[in-house]
Amino acid sequence: MAEALSAEAHFRNLATALDEFAEAGPLRLVGFSLGAAAALRVVPLLETRDLELHLIAPAAPLQLGDFLDRLAGHQVFKLAGRSPRLFRLLTALQGGMARVTPGALMKALFGSAQGDDRALAADPHFCAMLAEVLQASLGQGRAGYCREVEAFVQDWRAVLPQVTCPVHIWQGDADNWVVPDMAQALAGALPDCAPPTLLAGKSHYSALQAYLAENP
Repeated sequence: MAEALSAEAHFRNLATALDEFAEAGPLRLVGFSLGAAAALRVVPLLETRDLELHLIAPAAPLQLGDFLDRLAGHQVFKLAGRSPRLFRLLTALQGGMARVTPGALMKALFGSAQGDDRALAADPHFCAMLAEVLQASLGQGRAGYCREVEAFVQDWRAVLPQVTCPVHIWQGDADNWVVPDMAQALAGALPDCAPPTLLAGKSHYSALQAYLAENP
């Protein structure tokens, strides 16, 4: 119960900060991967109503379909749902790898890369940038990362009908971190969401790259 309350307080704090930032004006909220799951949890808590939501490779509730075993991170998600304590221990070990041997962690992360993510895995600039992100999220930000994953693996389908703003989804058709039918199921569960824009040959990070290129 304490973990659920902690996650709820986190989402409420995010909503308060976004309301202050928007000042009742129009707001475009963008979420990628697990960040998309967080954005979907935050939107119903916002006082700002003049908004639209852009989701890239969105992590949707696992209970929407038969997705889990087809996700590249399925073992981590299963562990987070089964034993949060062991999941946090694993995350601490990954944080050590990110700090001491970032190359090994990157190799493990991209070992099953598909589509245009394979080219990104060979790009030194991208790898250096992502290594910094991993060092931050698995190091000083590890508690927040664990909270996000543990909130994600719970059943939060009841939130989706409350997301009444326009939603747009961009999804790589070669993504094995968020499989395309997960994005399709999410679109079907939201009150105001167009069919996902499928990006040919894009996987997870390459879908984000493509979105940012078209939406600077």
